[in-house]
Amino acid sequence: MLLPSVPPAVIRPALPKPRPQLAATAQASPRVTGVPLNALRGAGESRFLGPGGAPRLVPLAPFNPKGKPIVFIHGILGDPADEEMLIHDAQARGMQVWAMAYDTVGKGAQANAAGFATEMRKLGDRGVRDVTVVAHSLGGMTFK
Repeated sequence: MLLPSVPPAVIRPALPKPRPQLAATAQASPRVTGVPLNALRGAGESRFLGPGGAPRLVPLAPFNPKGKPIVFIHGILGDPADEEMLIHDAQARGMQVWAMAYDTVGKGAQANAAGFATEMRKLGDRGVRDVTVVAHSLGGMTFK
């Protein structure tokens, strides 16, 4: 069956929805109380690693002791912004959000898992309890 021809002006591709942008901070560092998600995109994540490339939990907003804690761990060759929609949803719900910055190819799984455990102990030392972890692929293995 032949379809009637439609002039090209009638067929319009759907435009992607613009991504919500968080305000960028100048020279963000791991000591900043809240890091914008954009600072963790791509190679930017490496700026937040600890000594020797150790994994770090990076707060995505100033600490809120009333917010339910949630940690996002991305998969191999990814970055924390891979979970952007979930992160924004968690923030909109008032949750205290952290993203794990880690080297997915240079460090072994055991080193990343040990680094994650160390970072979780630090949260515990701050009184953070009952943490929800959202992990994807290699992030799940690191968490396990």
